[in-house]
Amino acid sequence: MFHSAFSIQNSEFSIALISRYNARAMAPSQVDSSRTLFVIAIYKLLHGTAFVLLAMAVHHLVITGDVAATVTSWVRQIKLDPQNRHIHAVIEKLTGVNPRRLRELSIGTLVYASLFYIEGIGLLFRRRWAEYMVVVTTGVFLPLEIYEVAQRHTPLRIAVLLANAAIVVYLIYRLWKTRPEKNKCATPAPETS
Repeated sequence: MFHSAFSIQNSEFSIALISRYNARAMAPSQVDSSRTLFVIAIYKLLHGTAFVLLAMAVHHLVITGDVAATVTSWVRQIKLDPQNRHIHAVIEKLTGVNPRRLRELSIGTLVYASLFYIEGIGLLFRRRWAEYMVVVTTGVFLPLEIYEVAQRHTPLRIAVLLANAAIVVYLIYRLWKTRPEKNKCATPAPETS
């Protein structure tokens, strides 16, 4: 009895979830909007995953204790030359960082990753607060990204800047377009007798 009641409720939940996201039941502009939000959500979730992996790598450096040997080993595993001047410069910079600072970097990176996950999951569920959150958190970093591109422009930096600027502009437009209408007559006028 309990099992059948659970499966009925579970199937009703599934049907409600499917119908909520059914693209055929939506207007064309809603489908495009949902797809765009989905792409932005995946973008944010991928960023979050990248920062989690970075935090794990930094934490591994703390655990092993020998930063130079660990990074050199990683470089060899991905078939790069550890004597390359760019890789050598990174190894030298990492070797000079103390373990406490690496631990702080790892924790900060995890906090930053959680921000991306919260944004991405909120957008997947089409929550308005997530749209506001993405506008604020992404918009705050746009001046820094512009500065970085101005200092040293690379195709990756330019692509990230353009993507983030497009996300902010799109979400501001969407928030403005879908803002709740204010009731012009919130309280009815009192009747005179």
